[in-house]
Amino acid sequence: FYVSGPTVIGSGRIEGMDLSELIFDGPLDINDGGLYLNRDATGLVTGDMYISIDGVCWRYRPGVLTVEGTIRNDGELNNDGEIIIGRP
Repeated sequence: FYVSGPTVIGSGRIEGMDLSELIFDGPLDINDGGLYLNRDATGLVTGDMYISIDGVCWRYRPGVLTVEGTIRNDGELNNDGEIIIGRP
């Protein structure tokens, strides 16, 4: 799953399963609804990620979420896997 440019999740959910890869090429704002990475799914955000008070981001194990910018969290961030913050 690839999105080019700034992304806003205004409602609903984006869910990666098994070996899927979700790439957000730019900043990601989760205003309402959520991003869920299950099992071995991986995620990449090349910009900043913001989770608003009504937003949810769950990173289940054993996969990885990489955010090359910063994470600002006012909502729900759950991590059972690995979250890498900043550029390598």
